[in-house]
Amino acid sequence: MNQNKRKLSFKDSSQETTKKSRKNKNNCTNELIQSITSIESLSNEVFYEIFDYLDGCQIYESFSNLNYRFYQLINSSCLLFKMIDYFTIIDDDFLNNWNEIISYNKEQIFSLTFYTSSRIERFLSSSTIQSFIHLQALFLYNVQSDILMSVLINLSSLPHLQSLTINMFNTSINLADIYQLVFNLSMLKYYKLSIDVTDLSISLPIPINEQHQSSIESLIIDHSCTFQQLSTIVSYTLKLRYLKLTHGFNDTSNKLLILPIKLENLTYFSLHIYSVEFHDFQRFIQKINSNLKKLNISIQCQDMTYLHAYQWEQLLLKYFPYLEKFYLMYSDCINNDNQYPIYSGGINQFSTSFWIQRKWILKAQIEGIHIKYVIYSYSKTWYNDFEDTNIEYSTSATLILTNFLSLLFVDMLFKNVKRILTITQIYHLIITEQHSSIRVLVQLIKLLPDLLTLKLRSLSLDEITNLDNIPLEFFSNSSGNHVAKVNIGEINDIEDFHLILNICPFMVYLKVKSINSMDIKLFLRTILKTVNDDDHYYLRSLCFHIPLADDQLVENLHKMMEYEELLNQFTIKRVADNIYLQWS
Repeated sequence: MNQNKRKLSFKDSSQETTKKSRKNKNNCTNELIQSITSIESLSNEVFYEIFDYLDGCQIYESFSNLNYRFYQLINSSCLLFKMIDYFTIIDDDFLNNWNEIISYNKEQIFSLTFYTSSRIERFLSSSTIQSFIHLQALFLYNVQSDILMSVLINLSSLPHLQSLTINMFNTSINLADIYQLVFNLSMLKYYKLSIDVTDLSISLPIPINEQHQSSIESLIIDHSCTFQQLSTIVSYTLKLRYLKLTHGFNDTSNKLLILPIKLENLTYFSLHIYSVEFHDFQRFIQKINSNLKKLNISIQCQDMTYLHAYQWEQLLLKYFPYLEKFYLMYSDCINNDNQYPIYSGGINQFSTSFWIQRKWILKAQIEGIHIKYVIYSYSKTWYNDFEDTNIEYSTSATLILTNFLSLLFVDMLFKNVKRILTITQIYHLIITEQHSSIRVLVQLIKLLPDLLTLKLRSLSLDEITNLDNIPLEFFSNSSGNHVAKVNIGEINDIEDFHLILNICPFMVYLKVKSINSMDIKLFLRTILKTVNDDDHYYLRSLCFHIPLADDQLVENLHKMMEYEELLNQFTIKRVADNIYLQWS
């Protein structure tokens, strides 16, 4: 590359400002000067990593006029530019800045990003896309159909283009025209097409021979697409490894047979489908011939057959024997009569050996009036902090509650919880609201007799303040619950702890993320005295999150408990900012 290449003139305009700023540097402290020197001593490789977070214009604005070393860095063939058309840049500045960089560094440009059709037009009026022979990635957002077609026609001459992302708000053309032009790009590995329109036309012909096969390995179809259309599209992409469809549906008016989908290299398939009954989905998924390792399915439908676990077992065993990770989300939909569809399957179907052996577990989520059921791969959770082995996956079913702040939703909440209990027992409860109502919490625990753990953010301050107005018999039946582990995000005072003990008297483990301004020694001393004074309490382990906790704090707490004889046999340790205490 030419070492005498001149700097960009849009930087020349700021030279006077730069000179003034240099005068001000004389007032800098020695410490600041030393820090600048240490930054300049960083290796070229470190700066290249920094440049990865910046676009071409930002790199020039920040580094081009510093010194000869950075001039060489910027003009080195080791540095590749990504050019991004930011909304905040006015049109004239955009074109001037880009044109000057392109004039002297075109061979270093590996990606172009445009956010409007008007910018694409202005760019094409001064440059030809096919001249960017080292271009590897192209991003076109909010692009109009006619502009897009003019760009796609010229992309076939780019020998290194591997990634193409297209976003359109509207289109009047047949998407087959777009797909066929894209499939002709010989080096393309990644392709994503997003269109925010539901009524689309895709009339692709079936490929005749291997000469019509695309090199694409990752395909994201982010627009409405029928199963029939999908099967035709992927018949052009037999090298696919990654496939994602975000708006899939079944065209019941079209009785055309779905073609077999033979994708031997496909290992990941993600499918979001709407209003597709299970038997239609089953008919489609059986057409896929691949060695899938990851399958991600999201369904919004009024067909509870999706929650019949045995049918999933048979389907996965027969058609996807190499599957390692499985994710299924079913959104329970209310019909026009404000009723949920009837579930006719048995309880705990997702707790059989098939699911336990694969560590695929169930969680249900209630968000307002909506219910979602999710099957996902188990990962270590807070309630297994002390248990690295012997995890009981058959009791992993979790219920997550969110967005039921209004009391108007409480009755609906209890109704939905009862509905979920016809499908699975619930062993773990997570409440995501900022403040949990004590009355609602107690009633929930009564509704969930198998509950083992409880996680919440904090208790309602108003109810804690008016705790004397809540009769003791309100908590009496809660003593029969089995909640053994509690995780609370925030405890404001010791009354919170006493209240938790009343609600969960058989609690053996308490985890607290924040004790706010309370003194950790005083708080720990009060808890341990409470436990020691009443043998009825089962609490035997605590975890506190203390910001900036260190080994000295752990040692001080250890000495305090020994000196005051708060515990006889105990262990205390620190893991990052968490302090764990166990005793017998």
